[in-house]
Amino acid sequence: MAPAQRGPRATPGVGLHRRIPPGRGGTPRRPGRHHALVARRRPCAALPPPARRARPDLGARRKRLHLGGSERGNGSRARADRGGSGRGGCPRRRASDGRVPAPAGRSEPVQRSAAAAGRADPVGARAGRLGRRAPRGRLVRASAGAPGRQERPSSDPRIPQGAGSRSGGGDRATAAGGGAPRPAAVRRGPRGGGVALRLRQRRGPAPRLPPLPARDAVRLPRALLGAAGARLVSFANRRIHPAFVIAGAIFVVLLCAAAVRATPSILIVPLEREFGWSRAVLSSAVSVNLVLYGLVGPFAAALMERFGIRRTILVSLAVICAGVALTSQMRSSWQLVLTWGILVGLGTGTTAMVLGATVVSRWFVSRRGTVMGVLTASTATGQMLFLPLEAHVAEHQGWRAVTLLVASVVVLLLPLVALLVRDRPSDLGVLPYGAFPGKAPEAQSRENPLANAIRVLRESARKTDFWLLAGSFFVCGASTNGLVGTHLVPACMDHGIPEVRAAGLLAMMGVFDLVGTTASGWLSDRFDSRKLLFWYYGLRGLALLWLPQAFEAQVLGLPLFAVFYGLDWIATVPPTVRLTTEAVGVRDAPIAFGWIVASHQIGAGIGALGAGMIRSSLTTYTPAWMVAGAICLLAALVVLRIGRRLPRAELAPAAEQAS
Repeated sequence: MAPAQRGPRATPGVGLHRRIPPGRGGTPRRPGRHHALVARRRPCAALPPPARRARPDLGARRKRLHLGGSERGNGSRARADRGGSGRGGCPRRRASDGRVPAPAGRSEPVQRSAAAAGRADPVGARAGRLGRRAPRGRLVRASAGAPGRQERPSSDPRIPQGAGSRSGGGDRATAAGGGAPRPAAVRRGPRGGGVALRLRQRRGPAPRLPPLPARDAVRLPRALLGAAGARLVSFANRRIHPAFVIAGAIFVVLLCAAAVRATPSILIVPLEREFGWSRAVLSSAVSVNLVLYGLVGPFAAALMERFGIRRTILVSLAVICAGVALTSQMRSSWQLVLTWGILVGLGTGTTAMVLGATVVSRWFVSRRGTVMGVLTASTATGQMLFLPLEAHVAEHQGWRAVTLLVASVVVLLLPLVALLVRDRPSDLGVLPYGAFPGKAPEAQSRENPLANAIRVLRESARKTDFWLLAGSFFVCGASTNGLVGTHLVPACMDHGIPEVRAAGLLAMMGVFDLVGTTASGWLSDRFDSRKLLFWYYGLRGLALLWLPQAFEAQVLGLPLFAVFYGLDWIATVPPTVRLTTEAVGVRDAPIAFGWIVASHQIGAGIGALGAGMIRSSLTTYTPAWMVAGAICLLAALVVLRIGRRLPRAELAPAAEQAS
């Protein structure tokens, strides 16, 4: 073996890794260990040296690259000119399938990945020698006589597979396979001994792309909002998930619906003074309203599954507006039962807590407890905003002005719902908040709403947890909407407290209910919901037992009760929703929760009617407070049994495993 020539230029046929630069003073630098190893490598067959060191023909160079040559691109001597493409100047032979074997320096996983990706071997071999990955992109085999080109895969779903992002002609990139990238430019290296390749996409006309699916919740017309409003909506749509826009619109709807439901507490005393009706008669109309409010819930959930959320809300708001407006023209007690009891009860039933549960189950995968807590707190916010205003209007303008005020607020909700509310995330081309890609969107139900609601009730009634949840929520409705929400203001007026101040107490409850319910949603995402319900019902019972003494206190009694009771007002809803979902499943959870809300409102109706009858017969509300406190303490013990019993189908396998 002849030793390799040391110096600025290597002997033809000897594959030096790179030429050894001269030392100072023109003397050859002593080669290091790497150069010695390269010099001792066995030379291959003698190949004719290039005729001249001048820049070769670009066409011939491209052809050699296409046939398996390699260029370093780091300023060293081009080994393609010396007839070799691998290390040591040894030319690699092409396999039968048209691919060049990978060099010895590359590991098998890299070879397999390069072959699986369909990348051309010259680029892969170059990447293996340099110790880094091959360039990103997909190389496709060119047609006969035409070299391949590099195609950049795009993340844009509008670009079809096999079309480059800047490719001007599709005839050069054909069927997938191996091939070499066509260099867009070839230049000499900075040291004069090699060439550097720049692989770039040749610019061409951009492909015509279909529009992406809309991500924003709604596209409001510029004429309606103006330029500044349109920019604001565009800014919000880019940074806010549409689920939060939908949740915000539903929050406003539930807030105004809560104001409608809280209005009877302001109207009881003025109607009693004007028409001379007893508390029992007035409470009967409120009781019908509350019972229908609960019974419509499960059917409303089925209607939302069948016809969509937006259509259902629009129809219910129209019914509420008609019922409230007709109440201002009533002259007898049966008209009060018809307008406020039936019409308003049917309308508010579809905008109950079932609406919030349906929106949360469709639009959110994560943060469900927190969002449900915020939506539930809309009831408290509605009381906080509207009750003092309604009490002031009733005191100065009369009760009919209150009904017209409420009807006008409901009318303003119609365009808000029509513009912002959407039924499902698939309508906007997005996933629910927190969902992972690849999950199939939920199909819209075509089942009869009545049959669907009955089916869910029949299946849920077989589970003990459903009845435990329904019973505890029955107590919740009797102690909140039925008793305190309806009769606290009349009870305060019985003790000489002005109506506006009494309404202020309910508004204070609304403020702290907003805090308590939101915190309850956060807690239900992190702690056991059964233990949360135990504390909620237990503390509520103690507060009701203390309420008769709070009326006797001069300054701090009722405000302390309002703060304490407000924190616990509707804090039971987020844990109950979570336990319902765990008991019946995500698909049937909204309708099953609608039936549980029906028990809540039945309890509210019984509580309102019973408290009115106690007041009419005993001229005091004290027995009503005591009975409500006792059943709340009982409910605190009942909720601890939720989820403790195994279904009958699971008892036998569990017994066999124990034996």
